[in-house]
Amino acid sequence: MWPNQPKHLALQSLRQRLTAINSKLPGLLEVDRRTIRLASPMPVTLAADSDKLRPESVLRQARKLLEGYVDQDEFSDLSREAQRIVDNSANGVMTSSGLAQVSSRLALDLNVAMEDRLDAAITLLASPSLSDDRNQLIALSREIGFLPSTTPEFSERQWFACQAGAMLAHRSGMWSSAYHFQSRASEIARTLGDRQRLHWSEFRRIRIDIDMGLNSRNTVALFKLAKSPHLAPRLRAMCELNLIFASASNGQNEAAQDLIFSCRRSPHIEVEWKAASWLALNEAMSSIVLRSPQNGVSSLLRATRQVEGKIGSLDGVWHWMTAAQVFGALGHSIITAEFSSMVGRALKALNSEVSPQNARLYNAIVAHSARRCTPSEWVKSTEKVDKVPLLELHAYYEERLKEAARMLA
Repeated sequence: MWPNQPKHLALQSLRQRLTAINSKLPGLLEVDRRTIRLASPMPVTLAADSDKLRPESVLRQARKLLEGYVDQDEFSDLSREAQRIVDNSANGVMTSSGLAQVSSRLALDLNVAMEDRLDAAITLLASPSLSDDRNQLIALSREIGFLPSTTPEFSERQWFACQAGAMLAHRSGMWSSAYHFQSRASEIARTLGDRQRLHWSEFRRIRIDIDMGLNSRNTVALFKLAKSPHLAPRLRAMCELNLIFASASNGQNEAAQDLIFSCRRSPHIEVEWKAASWLALNEAMSSIVLRSPQNGVSSLLRATRQVEGKIGSLDGVWHWMTAAQVFGALGHSIITAEFSSMVGRALKALNSEVSPQNARLYNAIVAHSARRCTPSEWVKSTEKVDKVPLLELHAYYEERLKEAARMLA
């Protein structure tokens, strides 16, 4: 499949593809050291990661759509499409294009009452890849989330709509909209008396505030939330992870070191490979602020070991951004050029934005590093990366990072 790559890189690319398939369609494949085969036929569903909240699986949503509109002439074509989704789902085949058609037509039709559109709207927001128009989905989230709450069930779905809206707005660089979506989510959770949802909404609101501009006010707010009684252990670990760099940036070096040691001892970070990689990347970023970027290289290597064979092809952007800054701070312009070129390509492919706070530090370090080499050297380094296929960038990064670490040893 990757004839132009060394065997170990080809195997690594294969592991990444299999991990991505398993995360999207769990149970679809059976894999051992020698073979890959389809598992026995089973229904395949797409579910949203919404902190154990609705929406239900695509199969159940399709059935709801079918039952709700099967007798209405104006939706007869959608009824047939919904029936096809149900039939195919029962056979283990998911047709996302059909789901997109059903969900979009119902969810975005302003002539239909909201209570009749709600299931389709939540389905659409749960799988934003079903729609090409991110602004349309943000508007839909706003329409649902800011309606007057009528019942606890409706409020729960409003909370999810606000979470989806905040995520989409954040990816689009609409920081103020993301902030207000999370503020509304906090209001809904407070009305519901749901402490867990309230804590998560508050954490994400503070996090967006930090993304817009790190200051002592939002750092204090995050510290206060981390000390809240009854905070879920996983959320407490997330608060502490985010406080590491915030504390270092505010000159609270001792507090940052204490948080690093606390996170290293946390069982919730130790068992979650993604959280463990975040810890290592936060340590790498803190090494820049603490003026010891040479320590950041070992943190980058540890982050890479945590995600080996698990990270998605374009999920490595934070790894690459952090590495560009560490090597930029170390004065290695050529390596910085390669990693920053990877970041640019990935952000363009993902149609995503870097938060203002992260962009300020990143651009300052990368721009300073660029001035240390000639234009031809910089262009030559970026052209080298441009030849690597987009979906194989993280495998390239891992090899390049190891080479650079050996060079510095």
